[in-house]
Amino acid sequence: MNLFTINYAELGKNEKKQMYYDFSENAQESFNKYSDKTQILAQLLFINRVFNSYSEAMMKVGKEMSVLMKDALNMLWDYLENKCDISNFEVFSNGIDAVTLFLNTGEEIEVGENLNFWEKYSDEWHYTTNSILLLNAFGALFFQIHEKSIDWYSISEDCLLGELNEIVGSYFEDVYTNPTDGYKYDELELRIGQICESSTFVKIMSYIIKDMKEAVNSEGKGVNEITRLRAEYKNKFLFSPIECERLAEYFK
Repeated sequence: MNLFTINYAELGKNEKKQMYYDFSENAQESFNKYSDKTQILAQLLFINRVFNSYSEAMMKVGKEMSVLMKDALNMLWDYLENKCDISNFEVFSNGIDAVTLFLNTGEEIEVGENLNFWEKYSDEWHYTTNSILLLNAFGALFFQIHEKSIDWYSISEDCLLGELNEIVGSYFEDVYTNPTDGYKYDELELRIGQICESSTFVKIMSYIIKDMKEAVNSEGKGVNEITRLRAEYKNKFLFSPIECERLAEYFK
C-alpha cells in the first residue's frame, strides 16, 4: 500500500486495521526510492510531535521529559544537519542501544563506555521510564543509522504506534473494554479495530502521512531545509493542549 496516495480516513474498517498492522512494511515500500536520511527525517518529524505532546502532558502532572530523550532528539537533528561528531554519535548510539535493551529485557550492561552512559543519566530513570516505547523509538532510529538499514520499527504497532493506539483506546475514545483487562484474541482485535476507526486515531495517521510528505518534499534541498524543519517542529504537536489534559492521565 502506497502511503502517499491513500486517504486513511476513507479506508474501510478492516483496511484501517490492516494498515495499522502493516505500517512499517507499507512505509518501506512507499519510501523505496528515497534516501536513508529522508526516511530518518520522516520518522523523526513524527517522533518530534509525540515528544512535544508527551512533554506537555507530563508537565501537567509534575513530571518532565528525561534529559536522555532530549539529548537523543537533539543528536538526531544534529546528525541530519551534518553537525554531529561521528565518534560522539557512535558512543551515544551504543549507549542508548544498551540502555533500551536493559530496560526492556534486563540484559546487563557490561561494556565500560555503555556503563558510563548509564551512569550519566542514572539520576533520572524515573522520568525515562515514563515512556519506554518513546525511548525505544529513539533507539530504533539510532540503530537504523548505525546499521544503515531502514526498517521503520520506530513507528510500528510493536513500538510507538502501538502505544498511541492503546492511549487512544484508554483515554480518548469510547471503545470496547474488558474490565478485567484479560482480553481474548477476538476481544483484542475488536478493540484495536474500533480504535483504528476512531476520529483520534484517524488524526494521528493523517499526521504521520503529512510528516512523511514533508520529509519527501525536503529531499535534495540541502541542510538549510533541515534546519528550517527542526525549528518548525519545536512547535508541532500530536495532541492539542486540551487533549494533553487527557494524555496527562497516562503519565500519572
